[in-house]
Amino acid sequence: MSLVIWGAVFLLVCTILNLVHVSVFKFLISLGVYAEIIGSFGVALLLFFFFRQHDFSELYAHLGTGTAPSQTAAFLAALAISGWAFIGFDACSTIAEETHEPKRMVPRAIFLSLCMVGSVVLFNSAALTLSFNRETLQQTSAVSDPVTPVIVANFGAWAETPFLAIVMVAFLACGSSMVQYTSRIVFSMSREGSMPAVLSRVTSAGAPHNAVLFTVLLATLGLLFGLNDEAVATVLAFGTGGLYAMFAMTTGVGLYTRLTGRWDPSLGELKLGTWGLLINIAAFIWSVFEFMNIAWPRPYATSPNAPWWQLWAVPLVLGSILTVTTLYILIGSKEASAHPEKAGPG
Repeated sequence: MSLVIWGAVFLLVCTILNLVHVSVFKFLISLGVYAEIIGSFGVALLLFFFFRQHDFSELYAHLGTGTAPSQTAAFLAALAISGWAFIGFDACSTIAEETHEPKRMVPRAIFLSLCMVGSVVLFNSAALTLSFNRETLQQTSAVSDPVTPVIVANFGAWAETPFLAIVMVAFLACGSSMVQYTSRIVFSMSREGSMPAVLSRVTSAGAPHNAVLFTVLLATLGLLFGLNDEAVATVLAFGTGGLYAMFAMTTGVGLYTRLTGRWDPSLGELKLGTWGLLINIAAFIWSVFEFMNIAWPRPYATSPNAPWWQLWAVPLVLGSILTVTTLYILIGSKEASAHPEKAGPG
C-alpha cells in the first residue's frame, strides 16, 4: 500500500511540473540529463577504470553455456532482453509539432537518441558485469535493486544516499517527460476527433492542461494494480509490449506502402537510398520479434495459481483492440462507400 501511495505522490509531482511554466519543466529535464550523465555514465566510468574485478573475457565467457543450448540461442536471448532497454526514442516523434523543421530533425533525433541510449546501456552493463563481486552478486541476485549494493561495495556506504538522490532526479525527469509526450498524443487525437474535444483545449501559453490531467488520471488508476503484486509484471509487459506493437504497426504500414508504391521515400527530407528498404524490413522483423517476446506468457512472472487469462493478458487485450479497430475501419469504409454523399467533397 505504501508503494502505491508514493507512486501517487510521484504522479502528482509530475503533473505539477507539466502544469507550471515551461521554463521550470525545461530546467528539470536539464537536471535529469545531468543526473543521468553522473549517476549512469559517470559511475559506470569509475567502475570500469578503477573498480574492475574481472578481465574483459568475462563478457564473452558464458556465451552459449548454461541453460542456452547453443551460441545462437544465447544470442537470441540477449537480443530479446535488450528490447526492454532500447526504448524511449519514440518520444522524439510525439512532440514533432513543437519541433523546428520536424521532417528533417525528428528522424535524426530518433537515430541519435537510439545510438546514445544503446551505447550507454551497453557500456553500463559491461561496467557492472566487470565490477560485480561474486559474493555480492549472490546476495543481490534475488532483490529488486542489485545495482545499489554494487555501488556501496565499491565506493563505500557514504555513496548510497547521493546515488539514490541522483537516481530519483533522473526518474522524476523521465516521469515528467512521459506525462508530457503522452498528453501530446491525447491532445492530437482529440483534435482530430478521435477523443473528446475538451481534451484538445489549450491554455493561452499553448499547453494542453486538460490532456495532461486526463493522462495522469489514467496513470493513477493504473496504480491500483500495484495493490496486487501478482499483476505488476503484467502491467510492465503491457507498457513495453504496447510500444513494440505500435512500432510493428508503424514499420509494417511503412513497408506495405513502400512495396505497393503508395509511398515514395525519395520525396522525404531524410533519404536512405537503397538501404531504406532493408532497414524497413529489419525494423519490422525486430518489432514483431520483440512484441512476441514481451507478450509471451511466462508463468514465473505471475503467481503459481494465476488464471490463464492473466498469463495471456497482453496478447488478448492488444489482439482485442486490434480486432475492434479493424472492424470499425472496415464498417466505416463500407458505410462511406454505400453513402458517398455523406462523405463530402473530395
